[in-house]
Amino acid sequence: MRFRNAKLVTVEPVVFLYMFATYLLVFVMPLYVINRYQTESLVAALKKNLSVNNTVLCTSLAYPKNQSFVCISNQDLANCSNSSGSDGSVVERSTTLILLANVAGQLPSVFVALISGPMSDRVGRKPLMVALSLAGVLSAGVVLAIMYLDLSVYYFVLCYFINSLGGGSTGLFFSYLADISSPRWITYRIGFAEGMLVLSIALCTAAGGAWIGSSNCYYPYIAWLMLASYLAVLLYVLVFLPESLAREERQRRHAIAGHRSGLRSVFRGLEIVFMPGHSRWRISTHLYTLGIIYLIATGLSSVNTLYFTHSPLQWGSELIGLYNATFFLTHGAALIFLLPILVTFKLHDSIISLVGMTFSALMAILNIFVQRKWQMFAIGTVVGLEAIAAPPMRSMLSASVNPSDQGAIFSVVAVVQSICSMIGTVVFLLTYSHILTAGWPAGTVFSLTAFFAASTLPLSIVLFLCRNKKGAKYEAPPISEEKKGLLIPSSL
Repeated sequence: MRFRNAKLVTVEPVVFLYMFATYLLVFVMPLYVINRYQTESLVAALKKNLSVNNTVLCTSLAYPKNQSFVCISNQDLANCSNSSGSDGSVVERSTTLILLANVAGQLPSVFVALISGPMSDRVGRKPLMVALSLAGVLSAGVVLAIMYLDLSVYYFVLCYFINSLGGGSTGLFFSYLADISSPRWITYRIGFAEGMLVLSIALCTAAGGAWIGSSNCYYPYIAWLMLASYLAVLLYVLVFLPESLAREERQRRHAIAGHRSGLRSVFRGLEIVFMPGHSRWRISTHLYTLGIIYLIATGLSSVNTLYFTHSPLQWGSELIGLYNATFFLTHGAALIFLLPILVTFKLHDSIISLVGMTFSALMAILNIFVQRKWQMFAIGTVVGLEAIAAPPMRSMLSASVNPSDQGAIFSVVAVVQSICSMIGTVVFLLTYSHILTAGWPAGTVFSLTAFFAASTLPLSIVLFLCRNKKGAKYEAPPISEEKKGLLIPSSL
């Protein structure tokens, strides 16, 4: 028997800990790379006798006594190399590495997610979550090796690649929730899980930024914390997390998959999206909106550190961590407190998503004109309302397919996430680089966010106009008579 609504907390700790560890890497890697490149540039300047100011200070920055390197700001680098434009090569090299690492972290997960989603429908969610945590443990080991053995920073590409072999983490988490949630509250359960996700990001960025600043950029502390978090995920999944699919249900789903050909069974998610018999335009609309959300989120995360350290803000790691914590904390608050209120008042999912994407577009326009710290923090606080856009789309997507295909459809979501994340990384990083080269204000990059977010608004309006007039969720696609005997009873 499924434990529908039997427990308030199930997979949420996995979401929190796994994303906490993953975003530690996402947050720390650009800072580590930028600081290491700055150190290398400073050392090169000293060897060429280009330093004319603060010789003792510059030498202590380039050759610290107790660790590999210490925090170096753009101003330090400019003073010690006697050149206000000395950070140009640092930005270019950092941008290239961040781009390669993100592509390496997303491309393999496209193929892994397509297989892992349908597989989890047959074998259960827990085995795939164990694989996720093991990949995370291994990637944390690579990070520690980079920092302690002073390996090339390009080993971060390998680290991201290993992490991607877990494939489709969010798809597994939301499939688990779809298994155990009632139709009325699935939007809230997904929203609560996403709230745990963004709160973990808020905590890791705040703690990471403060820790890096207080330790004078001693990054191995963060790597050890990342390893401990992945190990905690592994322990929780193995010991405390119940399987969302009963053994009998997994056997029946395996029997259903056995009536399909090998490739058809493996790529069941693609069949749902492209084959006749499903509400393809609705599914495509949900996937497009989710894809845009991923594209914006990943694109901004790729350029934010570069943007914050550049003029006009020129923030250090502590201020960057504080802003990110504020940004994600407001996102989490919107998901945990505001979304349940909207669900209680029975607002249609498409309207909730429309409100979220509207805020995303409007706040992005304001970001273009930011010149001061308080402006950035004010916008970062209000923009948290955009977080309510994704859970309703996931909920509508889940209701569009049969219960036995939750893993398959969320595997497609994971593929869309990976592809759009790669596109977002490439588009935002290349655009940001061209903006700086052209001499335009760095905030111009936020115009991309406004454009992409605005493109989803007409689709949400169409979804609302074409909603089920009875106020119910979308009906599952029709099933042929010869397959009805294979269906899993919804009471299981």
